Formats: sequence, C-alpha cells, structure tokens
Amino acid sequence: MTPTSEQQAIFEYAKTGKGHLIVEALAGAGKSTTALECVKYLPQKSVLFTAFNRRIADELVERMPQAPRGSVFKAMTFHAMGLKIVSSQKVWPKFEVNAQATEKLVNETIEHHADRVGFAVRRAAVKLLRQVKEMTTAKHALVGPTTALGHTYDLFAKLSPDEIPQCVRIVQAAYLRGHEQITQRTEIDFVDMVWLPTVLGLVPPSRYQVVVVDEAQDLSFPQFELIKSLVAPGGRLFAIGDRNQELYGWRGAAGDQVWRQLKEMGAQSMPLTTTFRCGQAIVAEAQKLVPALRARPDAPEGRVRSLPFVKVPDELKDWSISTFVLSRNNADLLHTALALWQEQIEFQLVAGQEIIQPLVEIVDRLDKSTPERFTASLTTWYTVEMKKAEAAHASAWADRVEQQFAILTIMPGYVEPRKITAVLKSLLEPKVTAISLSTVHKAKGLEADRVYLLKQTFARYQEWRREPPDQEELNCEYVAVTRARVDLIWVDLPNKLDAFNRVTARRQLEPKAG
Repeated sequence: MTPTSEQQAIFEYAKTGKGHLIVEALAGAGKSTTALECVKYLPQKSVLFTAFNRRIADELVERMPQAPRGSVFKAMTFHAMGLKIVSSQKVWPKFEVNAQATEKLVNETIEHHADRVGFAVRRAAVKLLRQVKEMTTAKHALVGPTTALGHTYDLFAKLSPDEIPQCVRIVQAAYLRGHEQITQRTEIDFVDMVWLPTVLGLVPPSRYQVVVVDEAQDLSFPQFELIKSLVAPGGRLFAIGDRNQELYGWRGAAGDQVWRQLKEMGAQSMPLTTTFRCGQAIVAEAQKLVPALRARPDAPEGRVRSLPFVKVPDELKDWSISTFVLSRNNADLLHTALALWQEQIEFQLVAGQEIIQPLVEIVDRLDKSTPERFTASLTTWYTVEMKKAEAAHASAWADRVEQQFAILTIMPGYVEPRKITAVLKSLLEPKVTAISLSTVHKAKGLEADRVYLLKQTFARYQEWRREPPDQEELNCEYVAVTRARVDLIWVDLPNKLDAFNRVTARRQLEPKAG
C-alpha cells in the first residue's frame, strides 16, 4: 500500500511511541488496513486483535502479516477471550457452554424464592437477564435501568402491569446469584463469557504487549473492561474507531466514555480522514455532518440527486449495480419492500425476520374478514398498546408500536387482509439480486455503488420535529450517506412525511362516522 501522510504518522507512532493510541478513523478511511499494517512497525512481540464476531476474527487472521520469529500475532473474539479466562480458573468446576444456562439460572432463582410465576414472566426474565449482562459490570442490577431495558427491547409486551415489577425482581436476584454462587454452576451462557470475567475481576492467563480493537465506538463497558485486562503491564492499547458512527448507545455502546478513559490513560489521538470509498460529491454531502472527512485525490466525481418515491421502482428494475435502499425506520423500509414486491422487483430484505415476525404475530390477532374490520381491529390494538406504553413511561415501546401500526395500516393498499401474513413471509425468501433493503444499523460497515436514502426517515428532514436531532440521529445519517461509492439518491416520501405521520395525516382527513 502507498500510505497517506496520516497513515505514515500512525505507523511512526506505532514504531517509536510508548503509550496508548486512539485512531480517529472516519468512514471508509481504511481502519482495518491501517491497523494490520501497524503490526509491521511495532517493536512489541505479542499482539492481540480483538473482534466483535467470528467472521471479523477470521478475516483478521487471513489478512494478518506473518509474525516474525519469536513474536505472537493473534485475533480473537471478545467471547473467545472471555471463555479462555473463565476456563483458566482452576478452583472452579469445568463449565460447559449451554444456550439454556440463563434459563436454568432464572428457574433456579424462581424456585429458591418460591414465587408463583407465569410462563410469560419466565420467558421475559431470561431475555432481560441476558440483555442486562451485555451492558453492565456492576455487582447488582438496578431496578430503574433494568426496567428501562426491558421496555427498550419490547420484552414486557405480553406481561400485565403487575408482572413487570415481578420480572425485574427475578432478574435482579438471578443476576446476583449468577456471580455470587458461580462455584455451584456447571454451565454458562454465551453472554457469561464476557460478563463473568469482568464482574468478578478475573486475571487472564495471558496478557499482550499490544491489544488492538477496531470499531471501538461500539464497545460496551464489559467488553472494554475485558480488553483492558488483557493489556500486559506497561503494554499498549490501540483503539480505532469513529465516534461519528456510534449508533448503539441504546444497546450499551459506551463510545464517549471509552474515549474519555483512554485520554485519562494518556492515549495519543491521531486522525484518519481520507475516505477511500466515496466519490467527491458524496464526500461533500457527508461534510455537512462531519466536516473533517476528505476525498482521496483520485476519487471519482460521484453524484448526489433527489427522486420522488414513486420513481424508485422504475430505477430498481435495473439491478445489475450493487444497490442499497436504506431507512431510519422499519415502517418505510417495509413500505418500500411492498412497492417493489408489487412491481415484481427482486430484492433482499436484510434481517427481515426480526422486523416481520412481530408483525405476523399482531396480524394473527386481528380481524381479517374485510379491510374495514382489519383497520378497526388494528386501531383498537394500537390504542391499547399506546396506553400500556404510556402507563409504563416507555417511549421506546411507543415508538415501536407507532412503526408497526404505520406499516400494517399501509398494507391493505397492497394486499387484502387475509393474505397479509403470506405476503409478509414471502418478503423473507432469499433472492438472487444486487438490491438490498436495510435499516441503517444493519448496513453499517457495508458499501454499495448506488444508495437510496428514504429522506424523511432521517431526523434532519422531518419538518414536524419539535426538537433538534440528537447526536445519534446525526450519526445515523452520516453512516447512511457514507455507504455510497458513486451514486447517492435522496428519496422524497409521499407528502414528504414518514410512514407514521403520513398515516396520521390521512386519518385526520377521513370523515368521522355519524
């Protein structure tokens, strides 16, 4: 590779520097390539690359330079590292990894406290306990954050108001039991692999002179604590990431706090601002959000344009070009999917199962005999769910209900109610196509030649908003824009409203009965 001046500065610091390093790498700036190239310059002999999943770890292993004689270069997932630490504790029993271990722990906790607990509460408690462990290293699970997490992940939807506090109490007790009585357990769950070493402060059997972590802005507190424990005394931690791409604060990502701790540890901060992905016009669009982003000198011109929603199917009849259609919300993503389905255009709905399965469950409970009865029963469902969300002070729950209501209200315009379930399931079928429909979160880290953005799903283009967009909303738009290599198209939605506001506006204009 021919390094940029910024990359050369990073390589020089890797070679001659002594301390930790933060690489502020913007979208498409070659984070992984730079990190792997750094290894060639390090005087340290043991280097560990950390990864969020097995696919990334395997890719790092394939691309990693060969370690010189006497050196060790490794790449491992957070969970593999955590399991190695847990398994090294000689005074403990030998654990088996079992996906049902959390469920068994919850059941043991319920039996110990002799509570009368329904099946729905048990199921919710298992899911909630896993989520709590993903996000904290505290000795206790606090009531407020645990309850908020349950609402955020829609884990209480099938519980009564009295059952929600009961579920939270079970999770609190099981969380405590999970680490205080560890020697009485023989099985651990996937989430325990990171949580146990951090909540118990276990010492790793091996430490490394340099630990490198990519996408550092997405680290949770347990993951960051695990990484710090793997750095040998006097060793170095290289964190590479882009806080402008932090999208997972709701899920426990602690980017700002990670950066703050690294600065307190004396880390040197160095930039990577040249994107090797985007054309010049696309970089100019992204600079409205992140002015520091720069196009490479030989970048293609690229283009940014606008298009009304009704014209999108005509353009997508040519799917020889790698194409994304990206939305900030699920309702407009599914609206686009229906429009393409109606035109018999092949597409892949990315991670569609998690979007569509809840819709199928809702439709199963509705009256599908006529469009009018379907709409009436859907409205009743919506009203009941919104009252529940309001009573629980759960804004995430309310947001999700609004999105589900919007897409199900739109569907009778495409298909008769009794066929809605079949059509929804058909959207999940695998297709041979270059067109992918995705939320922005699922497209993170990916790129395409042509990218359509559903404009009014992004906060800056919602004229009805009363408050300015928060930083995570702006990050979402920046990530979406920088997925495009050559062609970026802003798609204006009908009436320049997102799906929920479009449905609401239409309902307000409908004549009232009587």
